[in-house]
Amino acid sequence: MKSYTHIAKIYGFKCYFNEDNGEVEGTNWLNEKMIELFVWIDLTFSDNEQFKIEIIEKL
Repeated sequence: MKSYTHIAKIYGFKCYFNEDNGEVEGTNWLNEKMIELFVWIDLTFSDNEQFKIEIIEKL
């Protein structure tokens, strides 16, 4: 099982976030798919190379 350090939000969707390696995973299936879609849109249609992650709480 993967290890995460925080609960956070990316694009307004709750996710698990690993501060050490920047890994993100949605807290449920819908959040995971929406995050994947928004990351794809961001990478495809903008030159944004950083994603804003809002930390909610430490695990």
